[in-house]
Amino acid sequence: MGRLRALSPLALLCLCLPAACLDPCVPSITPPKPVVPFGGSVDLNCTCANASELNWEVSVLKKTQQGPGWVSLSITNISDWSPVDLKCYRQGDLEGRAIVEDMLHVYELSHLEIHPDAEIVARRKGQVFCRVYARTSEESEPDLTLTLSSGGHEWLRTHRNHSLQYDFVLKPEQDGTELVCEAKLHLGQQELSVNTSVTLRVWAIPYNVSVWAEQMSVAAGGNIVVRCHAQGNPPPVLHWVLPSEDGVQRLDNDSIVTISTAQSAHNGTYKCVAENRFGSVTGQTDVVVEASYQVWVAPVVVVVMLIVVAVSGFLWYSFK
Repeated sequence: MGRLRALSPLALLCLCLPAACLDPCVPSITPPKPVVPFGGSVDLNCTCANASELNWEVSVLKKTQQGPGWVSLSITNISDWSPVDLKCYRQGDLEGRAIVEDMLHVYELSHLEIHPDAEIVARRKGQVFCRVYARTSEESEPDLTLTLSSGGHEWLRTHRNHSLQYDFVLKPEQDGTELVCEAKLHLGQQELSVNTSVTLRVWAIPYNVSVWAEQMSVAAGGNIVVRCHAQGNPPPVLHWVLPSEDGVQRLDNDSIVTISTAQSAHNGTYKCVAENRFGSVTGQTDVVVEASYQVWVAPVVVVVMLIVVAVSGFLWYSFK
């Protein structure tokens, strides 16, 4: 009996009623490590299966609802940047073992902007800027990641910066490229993200300028056809610099020049100038106009025949 007198009332109760010695349940808060946007609201829940009554202790105005083994918490219109201490406890717990604590963090992640250069020209240096506004109730700088990507390919990533700048050089065929800027904020156990995108318009000085003649060598009196093709953004305007303008026709928005009766004056270099507001590029080809056989043979034959006739007449009169 001496030993029994030395035991505490709780130990005596455990000897008599072993079920009474089971550890009380420990409350749990869901979601854990909660976050809430500045000016927003949050709903939390605290549960403890074996508890008859639970309660919250917080430093802001709150609204609670209770039931067997649970108590909910609602906080609205959070307008203070200080983190909110959360404490859920089982009432009547004399040992202090049925208490759980957490912290509610406040954040703002907004105003994500992406700004490329007003005018991007292919094969020339361009820039794009991406900015975001982020703030949290933590004392340290926000754990923020900014990423710039296109077509699933990452161009640039920065950490703990609110802006990024990327320099690039694009090809003409990259007109219509979509750039995506994404901001990810790591807070508590959550990853919060926002993104925005822009479609790039890539302008281009004329390129792939090609000039060719259907026949590089044409007999006098023949037909000359020279074509020009060029790409660019905006589409280039074509101009010709020709050996002669006599008898020249321009077709299909000046992409074709034709001469139905070639003369020696049309012999030479045919230049096509492709031009838009970003510059001009010239292509060229040579066309040779050959002297026609009939042009010089026919007069010679006539002269020879006249000489023959004259000589024959002279000889006939001489020997008559």
